[in-house]
Amino acid sequence: TPYDPVHQDLVEGNGAVPTNFSPAANCEGQMFDRSITSADIKRAFFISPTEHRDFFLILVSRTLYYMGVSSQAFLMYYLRDTLSISEVESERFTAVLAVVGQFCGVLTAFPVGYLSDKLSNGRKKYVYLACAILALCNLALIGAGSKTNVTLITCILGAANGIYLTMDGSLAIDALPNKEEAARFLGIWGVGAFIGTALGPMIGGPVLMLFLSPAGGYGPAGYALLLTLSAVYLTGSAIVLRSTSVN
Repeated sequence: TPYDPVHQDLVEGNGAVPTNFSPAANCEGQMFDRSITSADIKRAFFISPTEHRDFFLILVSRTLYYMGVSSQAFLMYYLRDTLSISEVESERFTAVLAVVGQFCGVLTAFPVGYLSDKLSNGRKKYVYLACAILALCNLALIGAGSKTNVTLITCILGAANGIYLTMDGSLAIDALPNKEEAARFLGIWGVGAFIGTALGPMIGGPVLMLFLSPAGGYGPAGYALLLTLSAVYLTGSAIVLRSTSVN
C-alpha cells in the first residue's frame, strides 16, 4: 500500500498534515490533470435537439411553464392596484396566498403521482390538465375583483402546480437519454426553471410599465396583458410537450 502521510499522521496521533503534502500527487490520477476548457463547459450544458429530442423538448416545456408562473413575481403589485388596498395590506395578503398555494400543491402532488403509477396511464395527460387549469386561472385573475375570488383562484393554481411539478419531474426521469449521466442531464433540466423565471419577469416588467396608471401603480390593461401572456406560455408548455414521444 502506498504511503499516505495524512493517514499515517492520524494513526500515530500527530493530527498534522505535512507541509510537503500534495493532494494531486497522492490521489494517483483522481484529480484533474488539466484545466477545464470552454469545450468542457459547452458539453456539460449542451443537449442535442436531435439526438436527445424528447429530453430537449421537455426542457423547453419546463422553461415555458416557469415563464408562465413567473407572473407571481408581480402578485403584490397586482393585489395593490386591482383590489385598491394599501401596500402593507397587499404584502400581508401576498404572504397568506403563498402559504395557501403551497399547501394546495402539497395536497395534489402525492395523489397524482400515485395515480399515474397505479393506473399506468402516463404523465403527459396530467401535465396537459395542469397547464389548462393554470392558463384559465391566470385569465380568471384578470377580473377577480375581490380577496375571496383571488384566494379561491390561488387554491386552484396551487393544486395545479402540485400536479405539474410532480409529473414534470417524473417525465424528466423517464426521458433521461443516458442513465449514467443522470446528474448532468437533470442539472441542465433544472436550469430551465432559472431561465424561465428570469425571462418571464424580464418581459412582464416592461409590459406593466407600458400601462402606468395616472393614480399611481400599474393599470388594469397591463395586468390583463401580463396574465394573458402567462396563459400563452403555459399553453405553449403543453403544446411543446405534446410533440414528445415519451408518455
